Amino acid sequence: MVSPRRYDSSNDGFLDADELHLAFRASGFEVDVADCKRLVRDADADGDGHIDFKEFRAIFESKTGRRSAD
Repeated sequence: MVSPRRYDSSNDGFLDADELHLAFRASGFEVDVADCKRLVRDADADGDGHIDFKEFRAIFESKTGRRSAD
């Protein structure tokens, strides 16, 4: 399982596209930052440019079929 907190390098409780990119890459998935920017934009309910851990879970599980830890 992947923990989004592990990739929250800014420790703000959210993931931006760069942090999401690291999470996917560390899990063995080849995605580029542009793909992650699109994923964040599509999942970012309030348009602030990052996703919370609940949104991360939804993205990660739908794209990989794997569960996240948080």
